[in-house]
Amino acid sequence: MNVLKVRPVALAMFCACLSVPVAGQLRQQSFLSEKWDFRLDRDEAEDVWEQVDVPHTWNATDGTSPDYYRGDGTYRYTLSVSPAMMKKRIFLRFEAASQKAEVKLNGQEVGEHVGGFNAFCFEITPYVHSGENLLEVIVSNRKELNIAPLEGDFTVFGGIYRPVSLLLLPKACITPLDYASSGVYVSQQVGERRADLSVVTKVDNGLKRVKELSVKTDVFDAAGKLVATATTSQAAEGQARLDFTNRLTVDNPMLWDGRKSPYLYRVFVELKRGKEVLDTLSQYVGLRSFRVDAEKGFILNGKPYKIKRSEPPSGPSGQGVGHLFGRPPGGHVTHQGNRCQWYPAGTLSAFGRVLHPVRPRGHVGLGRDSFGRQSLGHPGIHGEHENGIDGTHPAEFQSPFHFLLEPMQRVVQRGCERIDFGTQ
Repeated sequence: MNVLKVRPVALAMFCACLSVPVAGQLRQQSFLSEKWDFRLDRDEAEDVWEQVDVPHTWNATDGTSPDYYRGDGTYRYTLSVSPAMMKKRIFLRFEAASQKAEVKLNGQEVGEHVGGFNAFCFEITPYVHSGENLLEVIVSNRKELNIAPLEGDFTVFGGIYRPVSLLLLPKACITPLDYASSGVYVSQQVGERRADLSVVTKVDNGLKRVKELSVKTDVFDAAGKLVATATTSQAAEGQARLDFTNRLTVDNPMLWDGRKSPYLYRVFVELKRGKEVLDTLSQYVGLRSFRVDAEKGFILNGKPYKIKRSEPPSGPSGQGVGHLFGRPPGGHVTHQGNRCQWYPAGTLSAFGRVLHPVRPRGHVGLGRDSFGRQSLGHPGIHGEHENGIDGTHPAEFQSPFHFLLEPMQRVVQRGCERIDFGTQ
């Protein structure tokens, strides 16, 4: 039996670090990684289960063979939910599953996700009860004409190949259901003497009797000094979902400039009912301007920034896939296989962390940093689900790179099978 024990986790993206009991904590995340039961449904007549840890792929051994298994696999996990947890709203968040996933809890259908590259999140509050709950996830990597990729010299590994987590959130919360993102979107316009920020916070209001809600947004520099603040209020009675937009200005900003100056600001968001704080979330951001010129290449903060090729190391054997494509050398399931990776010199992300190119986002994707934050390549190119078209992505990357990918391809493509771009 798999027993879930909820432990506080330091969330770089989802929330400020908290370390108080469940009853007093605003939000919690715990990873469901150990002691899953798994059955490969190659032969439905054989009811053979094995215990696995997630992330997991069933193609760890046959993935280098042309006739590797493409079909269904079933995962089961027993959630032990305490009465204290029942006072919260409960969500399941999958960072990815390849390529199609059907989620059930206690025999009831929770939701379905199509596409092997995006995070997805479902609320399970209506389906869960105090005590033991059976979570079942049926995953398929069968070839289907409505799921990309359709062709290519690579393996489409099957399984829950990214972490799964349980989120405990307040009744009124910053929603995790907006494309499985953090629910906070930061966009920026940066000049030499000021940076104008627009911070959109998406709120899911589960309170029955509340007349007004407010969102306060603070921006702190790397030393912890408050440099900008703004508060917005809205009538909330009868409103299930609300968007709050706070506009802030940072004077004389320290610009993020790769290894030369990996400077980060912290955006701290509070959801409030009067003076009562209902939910909080912290997100880090590097203030910078960028563009791509077909002749001059990548321009960071008004200056040319060199692009160079980097080859990532292989991942551990048999522990799922860091990337779904590729013929892993030596029979190992690697992070990247035989795909080309391209990052600006220094391989640091806009969050000041070393990039790990392990999260494909589209036929031309973007990188992910060591905090697990990732950016958006082509939205919706690999599938949709009931909550939206993409997984987690800070919105500051959403619009600019979508239009810059084509000129970037012309700048750096040199005969590689695929090109990925890191987000400097």
